[in-house]
Amino acid sequence: MNIIVITGWGLGHHVLKPFVDLLEAEGHKVDLWDIFDPFHPKILAEKISRAEYSQLLIGWSLGGQLALYLAHTLQTQREIDLPVICCMSNPSFVAQAAWFEAMPQVQYQQFSKLMNSNPLKGLQRFCHLVTMGSEEPLKRAKTLQNNLSYIDLNYQKKHLYLLEQLDLREMLKNHASKILFLFSEQDQLVPCKVAEKVKYIAEDRIEIQILKGTHDRILFEPKLILERISNFLEMSISDEFEAF
Repeated sequence: MNIIVITGWGLGHHVLKPFVDLLEAEGHKVDLWDIFDPFHPKILAEKISRAEYSQLLIGWSLGGQLALYLAHTLQTQREIDLPVICCMSNPSFVAQAAWFEAMPQVQYQQFSKLMNSNPLKGLQRFCHLVTMGSEEPLKRAKTLQNNLSYIDLNYQKKHLYLLEQLDLREMLKNHASKILFLFSEQDQLVPCKVAEKVKYIAEDRIEIQILKGTHDRILFEPKLILERISNFLEMSISDEFEAF
């Protein structure tokens, strides 16, 4: 199976390498992407041209939004239906009207100010937010902070605005392909209550699974995520795609 995996904001694609290695060990061909700007026409066109040859889109955090954005664009523009797996993702990461299960605007503005003044300190803080609530938050945060040397800080700072601007509620409502949303009970960045809101938007086309753990589960416990994805494919779309 040809799979595209899109990472989340802030930590680059390197942190998802263990998850990708598991997919490749199962015989899949995986293309691992960093975040990108879907509002840039040339960038979106290039991503669409690559995504149309894939069979599955997987995204973590902001990457889940980008995977859904790609899938919906392929569906509406080229009539290509791809299943989407959104891991610890939110249709709107910053609180909007009638969508309060997200980062408050004030908190986002404070974090944005920190990123603009000191990107390294901002990402170090973000590592703590990603791991907060886990059994070893400080140890995990330190592991992620050690990976910051692989990251283009300015690239991440430039794309921070996507957390506020990407609001995919309407897109999710009108998307016709199968979607799996994975949420974590102790996630400090994507409240578990988002699951109820997502289910209400598109109950018949979305499968929702709630796991124990935090926002970083796919980074530190990728085997469990792979198991959930495999079960989803086998149960929901086994007639169209080769089972894991």
